[in-house]
Amino acid sequence: MAASLPPSPRNVKGPVRPVSNPLVMGARWWLALAVLAIPAMGDAATPMVLVEDDILLGNPGGAIGGGLSEIIADCDPSAGSQGIDGITFAVPTIARGELATLTTTGAAGIDADVYWYDANCRPDFEASMDRRGTGNETGIIPLDTVVGVVDLIVGANAHVKVTVTV
Repeated sequence: MAASLPPSPRNVKGPVRPVSNPLVMGARWWLALAVLAIPAMGDAATPMVLVEDDILLGNPGGAIGGGLSEIIADCDPSAGSQGIDGITFAVPTIARGELATLTTTGAAGIDADVYWYDANCRPDFEASMDRRGTGNETGIIPLDTVVGVVDLIVGANAHVKVTVTV
């Protein structure tokens, strides 16, 4: 009498059973992870423009006690003082805690600053982007920020842009 072989995927008729070799299963698992990770590794951070607009006049007083942007706007981005000596803008939740960049273009010698305000319209002066002098500025947006204000301190007819990379 011939010895019978135990059932295996090669000698059993019917549907093929899945491979249960731990090495093969482990390799499949790692391959699946690698395929899923490829899009994430290639994703680059996306810049988001929080505000981009023109400001008419510089107001050195804006660096001390606030310019018209803060006094009239009172943390309201829809106020009529927009663009006179500053711009008030809303800060979305996704941008909070991220690195923001202020860029200015226009005549030479422009100095603009960014001030952050919480839901009660209280400023966070420690986190403000208020480096004295011309050129671009960067800073971290505080987590409790809901409104930002760009003040033009020195210069006129400046184009300002605040971006954050999320």
